[in-house]
Amino acid sequence: MATPGVPTPLLRSVWIVMTKPRFATLAFAVLATLSLLTLVLFNRGVIALPSDEDDEPLAELATRVITRKDLRTFKDLDGILEYGDSVQMSAGSSGVLTYVAPEGSQLDRGDVVYRLHRSVSESERSIAEQQVASANAAVAQSELALESLHEPPTVAQIVSADAAVAQAELSLANLNAPAAPG
Repeated sequence: MATPGVPTPLLRSVWIVMTKPRFATLAFAVLATLSLLTLVLFNRGVIALPSDEDDEPLAELATRVITRKDLRTFKDLDGILEYGDSVQMSAGSSGVLTYVAPEGSQLDRGDVVYRLHRSVSESERSIAEQQVASANAAVAQSELALESLHEPPTVAQIVSADAAVAQAELSLANLNAPAAPG
């Protein structure tokens, strides 16, 4: 049985371990944790501070009628609905007409109105073949330059060679892509 005023051996050992600097550190840590917890709860709206403002505007806002509407804008106009003026279109080149949008169809910006198929002249074909051959040569040259490095390459050399190969392949892909309808 413990005598009043005399610490028990267990309490004496705890008191010896809990020196003043350690106790101060523990107390500071507890206070910091409680402060952080209070701040988080305040930010989440769990804890609210009393305000001196009048609560009537809040009650007034709470009684507003809420209506559901879509986001379209409507405008009432008086008048007669008519078709617009005709627009004459002309092709930028000659060829065979292969498609015309159906009469009365609604066309949006970027829709195809008509397509022309035109034959390619022999000179245009040889120019395109020359561009493809040039792109193939650029790809081969870039790949050769990448493979023929004698010393261990630097990061800059590898990046430069990869960029050259990618550029040459992109040029080749653009040349091999079908022509845009027009």
